[in-house]
Amino acid sequence: MGKEEKEKIKELEDRMRELEQQIQEKEIQSQFLSKMADLAKERLNIDVRQFEEKAKEELAKANKKK
Repeated sequence: MGKEEKEKIKELEDRMRELEQQIQEKEIQSQFLSKMADLAKERLNIDVRQFEEKAKEELAKANKKK
């Protein structure tokens, strides 16, 4: 294996580590937001997920009109 190939492999491995880190961060963020939605429902009687569904429906309607 040549020097250029080894450098390319190292670059790809580094990029893979970066992407894995981003995935982990997004997973933590997703879990946090899910827990916050649960707490809002439990303690404040606000169904955040219901708002999300309504927003998705409105967005779908707006996209159909285009």
